[in-house]
Amino acid sequence: MDGTQFLNLVRRLSDRANRRGVLGLLTTLPSLRLSPSVAVRERRHQQRGTRTRAEACIPSGKKCPAKRPRGKKGKKLGCDRCCQGFVVTDSRGLQLCGCTPEGQPCTAKGAVQCCSGHCADGACVVLVTPVSPVPPVIPVSVLSYECPGPPEGNVSAGSPATQRYAQTFSATQAGSLVQIQHLVQKGTDSTGDYVVQLLATSAGIPTNAVLAETTILNASVPNGASTLTATFAGPSLAVGVEYASAISRPGGSQLVLLPRAGNDCTGSAWTQTSSADPFNPLFAPQGLDLVTSITVLV
Repeated sequence: MDGTQFLNLVRRLSDRANRRGVLGLLTTLPSLRLSPSVAVRERRHQQRGTRTRAEACIPSGKKCPAKRPRGKKGKKLGCDRCCQGFVVTDSRGLQLCGCTPEGQPCTAKGAVQCCSGHCADGACVVLVTPVSPVPPVIPVSVLSYECPGPPEGNVSAGSPATQRYAQTFSATQAGSLVQIQHLVQKGTDSTGDYVVQLLATSAGIPTNAVLAETTILNASVPNGASTLTATFAGPSLAVGVEYASAISRPGGSQLVLLPRAGNDCTGSAWTQTSSADPFNPLFAPQGLDLVTSITVLV
């Protein structure tokens, strides 16, 4: 409908027409169509109204009350029009639109209100992504020192076996001491339990300071040559620190060890007649080493 058609319509309605004329006019109204220019203006008006309604809230982080982004001049949006429905007061005393923190109730707006974007059982929640458990670290036994065989001869203490033999060594692997092994030879008629000790050293010489000790029953050791295994639950060995592994058979007889000759291993073998005596090098100056291994747990 253009402007001319509209004016003609107004004049006809203002005239005192008979009933039949009015009815005839009414029957023509549905057939009238808006002109393209009027239709375009109407559509734009509707779009502006839709945008205004869609944007009629204050984004989080913005001060409230705030000027309406579109619409009538002078109109403001109150703090009740925050997009996420939550208001905070900053250090300056200004009110800002915000989001609902974790643990606070969610209203009908649901997850839109929550900072996390998730609402469950009427409260804002943070969804935690499950983390796969870290597999436990399994301790591993590692050699910290070894003077391997084959042996070259033997050394022995008679009856009663008051003598103590020791092999000094520097730990090459840090960890908790779990095992010391010595190569021994047991006679069929020998007596006495075996005592294996970890000793401290001073200037490379074993001392009487016992750091750990284990007793191995005579009945558990087979006759003949065998590897004597002593187990420990510590202490921790430090790399580069020198220790001594000592073996004795207090009150027994025939303590026989199988050594290596010629200083083939690091460290050296020592002997002590009794605890009141100092340790002395075993068969100096040729030098012997006891066939020994030290294992730690790392």
